[in-house]
Amino acid sequence: MASCIQPGLHIATSAGITGGSSDTTLRRWNSAPFTTVLRTAVKALSGRAARHLRPMRRGMSGNGTFDFARGGPDLGDSYIKLSSGSPPAVLDYFTPFNVTALNDGDVDVGSSGVALLPDEAGSASHPHLMVGAGKEGRIYLLDRDNMGKWQAGSDSQIVFSMAKAIGPLFGNPAYFNKNVYFCGSGDSLKAIALSNGTFVMPPGSKSQTEFDYPGCVPTVSASGTSNGIVWLLEASGTLRAYDASNLATELYDSNQNSARDALGSYVKFTAPTVANGKVYAGTQNSLAVYGLLAASGASLTVANAASGQRGIAAPGSIISIAGSGLAQSTSSATSYPLLTTLADVSVGINGIAAPLYFASPGQLNVQVPFEVSAGSVTVTVTSASRVVGSAALTIASVAPGLFTIEAGHAAVVNQDGTINSASQPAGAATIIAAYLTGFGAVDNPVATGAAAPADPLSRVMNVTATIEGQTASVVFAGLAPGFAGLYQVNILVPQLPPGDHPLQVFAGGVPSNIAPVSIR
Repeated sequence: MASCIQPGLHIATSAGITGGSSDTTLRRWNSAPFTTVLRTAVKALSGRAARHLRPMRRGMSGNGTFDFARGGPDLGDSYIKLSSGSPPAVLDYFTPFNVTALNDGDVDVGSSGVALLPDEAGSASHPHLMVGAGKEGRIYLLDRDNMGKWQAGSDSQIVFSMAKAIGPLFGNPAYFNKNVYFCGSGDSLKAIALSNGTFVMPPGSKSQTEFDYPGCVPTVSASGTSNGIVWLLEASGTLRAYDASNLATELYDSNQNSARDALGSYVKFTAPTVANGKVYAGTQNSLAVYGLLAASGASLTVANAASGQRGIAAPGSIISIAGSGLAQSTSSATSYPLLTTLADVSVGINGIAAPLYFASPGQLNVQVPFEVSAGSVTVTVTSASRVVGSAALTIASVAPGLFTIEAGHAAVVNQDGTINSASQPAGAATIIAAYLTGFGAVDNPVATGAAAPADPLSRVMNVTATIEGQTASVVFAGLAPGFAGLYQVNILVPQLPPGDHPLQVFAGGVPSNIAPVSIR
């Protein structure tokens, strides 16, 4: 029996993703008649039938006796078509002419899977094809309607047979655009073209890299019939991508930037899966997911981190930058002063380095440097020494934004230190502290990225507030001590009916967003 049986039946398509075993089911049949016929431990594959076929199954057998052609029960080292009945019956088969040598040398065909090719690959005389190979490195192209059975001396009765075409195969071939991709052990990844229903040798292209045991299982992704990419996992624990039209062109490997992309452990005989623009690779302890980085110079969205207002900010304020592929990991600042690099990401605003609070693939939280002058500026994001996007931003002297918490409630702390909410309202004539950003310059300047001191305080002037449209006295407005870019406005609560009331803060007459505050 073969030392490793792959779940290999796969319906190949002319576009999209082919190869791999993720959508096949390995199933062992135990009915007595079947095990009698295939007592050489065939592992039958419950595959999806091609559209033009009545329900049936195809599989390969590993090492074992072959005597079926002489009326015996055994089909070792064979490709077999089975009925879908119970018990299944042998409808057709192909056994290589040198089956005895394959069995004696443990170079059986059961080490790999097969691919059922679409009709575009066939010819008038052989419209429905199937391709496979084994540990001998011989490739077989079979007519699914007339598989060829066994013939002494040669395989001339089948569509195509060639010895030593590839290295020993331990995984499925893949198909795309009239090319079949093989990745044998100790051999290159090879693309062998089909023309008039048969293989054209030598291979049309091959990779420069040769792959150690057990070779690899290719997967093809594409946009229709164009932009084909062949993906594979190799024993060194590397994900590789090749141009399907020319395998000499390697597009990517996960060790090019190993600090960011290293796959880690490797599982033999596995294939990458491509879906929704991402590549999924299983390891011994995790699922690695690969996706595109944002294109260099891609557009970003920049907004006030508190209000969400886009395209405008004040010096010293906190902004959020949204995009994709911004960082390769997620990280938060842990101390002050804030650093200008976080998770290998940096942000420049008109060339001035901006400190980061938070970095993730989809969002960055950044402080606008106090040194940035008013006017139109450019925000540029660099990740892993590569510019991943830029955006225009208007810098105004003030651009107030009121932070909110759960359910859009204003970020307010009551005089007793509790967080303001419907269950913890503020009393009339008490002082609440509201938290905002975007108030600009202060009277006691603080370095960009540094935490504001408690003594002396850093104040801003000309700040007013309303609650339910009523003027509420502001007793302090300035940077919140112990934080960078965060402003605190202390407000005397006016007499109002119990309930939630809209709070709005103005800096130099410029209004913030509105959010409710609870009063009892």
